[in-house]
Amino acid sequence: MTWFRSLGWAALYFVLAFVVLMPLSLNAGARLPDDGDAMLGLWIIWWSATHFSEGYPGIFDANAFYPHPQGLLYSEPMLSEGLLSTALFHGLDNHVLAANLLTLVTLALSAFAAHLLFRELTGSTWGAVVGAVYFAFTAYTFSQLPRTQLITLQWFLLGLFCLHRYFAGGKRAYLAGFALFSALQGLACFYYLIFYLVALTIFFPGFFWAFPERRNKRSIAWIGASALSVGIVLALVTLPYLSLYRLYAFTSPTDSYDLSGYFVPHSETLLYGFMGPEYALVDNFLGYVSLLIAAFGIMALFRGAKAPPERKMGLAYLAVALIGFALSAGPELRFGGLELGAGPYALLQKLGPFQNLRTPDRFSLLVKLGVGLLIAHGAATLLAKRTTRVGALGCAALCAVLLAEQWSPRRTEGREVPSGKTLPDVYRWLRAHPDTSPIAELPVRP
Repeated sequence: MTWFRSLGWAALYFVLAFVVLMPLSLNAGARLPDDGDAMLGLWIIWWSATHFSEGYPGIFDANAFYPHPQGLLYSEPMLSEGLLSTALFHGLDNHVLAANLLTLVTLALSAFAAHLLFRELTGSTWGAVVGAVYFAFTAYTFSQLPRTQLITLQWFLLGLFCLHRYFAGGKRAYLAGFALFSALQGLACFYYLIFYLVALTIFFPGFFWAFPERRNKRSIAWIGASALSVGIVLALVTLPYLSLYRLYAFTSPTDSYDLSGYFVPHSETLLYGFMGPEYALVDNFLGYVSLLIAAFGIMALFRGAKAPPERKMGLAYLAVALIGFALSAGPELRFGGLELGAGPYALLQKLGPFQNLRTPDRFSLLVKLGVGLLIAHGAATLLAKRTTRVGALGCAALCAVLLAEQWSPRRTEGREVPSGKTLPDVYRWLRAHPDTSPIAELPVRP
């Protein structure tokens, strides 16, 4: 894939992100996905984007929660998002517009990264497009628009892409890419970093199974060195974060998730709105047509049409999806309101990183990853041996159906928020007096 063609695909995904976010994207300077978490996220990203000059660990001492220290660590610090949007927040006076442009760029990059990964794993451009559109624009993504860190999916996909390239070709430069993108993932979202590490415990055996030529001490040493470099970078954030947790003894109850939610459309989607489903705050619906195409992908993997490494890695992604499905249930397995006993997540809760994860249903990210690859394989099978024109039309039709299963106009309406010239005068006064003593604003929420 040439650089010029790659830029074309990235631009196409940006246009698609703009379209599916309408009408929010048409009012990007005056609306946010909601007036709660999106406002909090905007403040965090603005602080991260504009205070890198504070250095380490000064950047964590944000202008909130006075007099308690390191206010940025009371939530996800979103340093990767801040780094990606530095030019936006420095160059635009309207920070609502900057945040929405970051959302558009993030969705486009997530789709493009999925495209690169699925193209590498399937060898099919059309299959990669269908899989990427599914992965980046699921019902889960639309339900998480107010939480930018939860739609930041590109870094771990690019990490997996580089890791696959290393195992397939042996070029150590790809291990540097793996380290870079893994570090960016950790700095973007702690939740996804933990899930990424769980996935890697499956992927590494899969890689060594698929590419036996990497089963040597030198390769293992280089992989270990790249992983160690990631750990050193992430320790700079995780250690202060964990110290704060110990200082204040933060705890969080863990919710269980009814697994039937994967098979019921909850958000009044374009295709299933006539069913009148109940609206849900978080939507993990996989899609009926999507699962049918994924089934074609599974048949293609087992039918023998795939090369051995392709098949083995496909099975590894299927295993990651199944494990993610089981873990997303949380401590108790539930399906359709039935209590099925303790789930495998209850075992993970005994380990440090999992003790305070409030919403393990976000493990659905791994489900979407595996299903996305299977959809890419299925679409590649359905569109194989077609002419370029027929393949493009078939690809477009499949993408349209998958989007209709996932997209809901209700998710992308947005909420009007003060921005630009509509900001109250008190904020302009405070901006002109940065040395003002600590203040409190009431009410704390709309």
